[in-house]
Amino acid sequence: MPSLSKDCNNINSWVEEHVQSSLIRLGISSLYGLLIHRSEDLLGNHGKKLIKALKMLKQNGWVKKIGVSIYDPSECEQVMQLTRFDIVQAPLNIIDRRLEASGWLSKLYSEEIEIHTR
Repeated sequence: MPSLSKDCNNINSWVEEHVQSSLIRLGISSLYGLLIHRSEDLLGNHGKKLIKALKMLKQNGWVKKIGVSIYDPSECEQVMQLTRFDIVQAPLNIIDRRLEASGWLSKLYSEEIEIHTR
């Protein structure tokens, strides 16, 4: 999902329009997962409204799982306090082991949160 515009007045409509547009382009009736690609969007002024809109999409069956993409394990501490996400996408590879070293990889796994790596 693209970053939330600072001048967005109706979060619900903005989220629904983007998801509906994606569903039409893909020719499907629902998404497996929808990720917020900037944790700042969740931590900003519209964060609570954005989370509420995501949960509504899930409740209405447009999205099976909601999640967040992080760029540093330190973001986990903040975003995981906001709500329970189904998916966390994070960098993890042979060179970048920060998620594992921070303990967040084990914690997410133990809480049965899907981990998508890049």
